[in-house]
Amino acid sequence: MDVHIEASKPPIPHQVTRRQARQALHLAGLLTSVPLIIAAIPDETTRKLAQIEWEDSLNFERDRPLLISLATALGLDSSELDELFLQAYEL
Repeated sequence: MDVHIEASKPPIPHQVTRRQARQALHLAGLLTSVPLIIAAIPDETTRKLAQIEWEDSLNFERDRPLLISLATALGLDSSELDELFLQAYEL
């Protein structure tokens, strides 16, 4: 009898540090795209708020609207963003 026990997935971290997030994005080849996506936001106030959040946040939270918008613009779906958070948490 072949018993296959699937390892449970670790929980998705609620937040990662700025360093972890940026390193994970770099390893995924996405880091340089983030400032370009932010610069392309048409509304000046929204763009400036996004720049401040990107440049000044000490931690990045998985459920922040800006983070989810950036992930979408980077072509990441929800499960890919979860994987990126897991990878970042390990750095």
